[in-house]
Amino acid sequence: MDDMRAEEWVVVRNCGFMHEAELIVAVLDAEGIDAFIPDAQMAGSTGLTGLTGGVRVLVRESDLELARERLQAEEEEELPEAGASPDEAG
Repeated sequence: MDDMRAEEWVVVRNCGFMHEAELIVAVLDAEGIDAFIPDAQMAGSTGLTGLTGGVRVLVRESDLELARERLQAEEEEELPEAGASPDEAG
């Protein structure tokens, strides 16, 4: 827990649903980037993430750019190429 206080943590993504935030944390963790969901307990207990402003995913400030790049790359991998048929996309 001391590492979490040693450096500023910043929002890398604000998600509408808890499962989205958990997926982002898993992707970042697989890339060696520490991430956490400070709103996990509140979002889990209320289920009203849309009304509470969403579920924040935080990373260390020094990892912010790398985290953004990794998430962008992950999103681009999931999108089919323009003009590709459904068979080619998947």
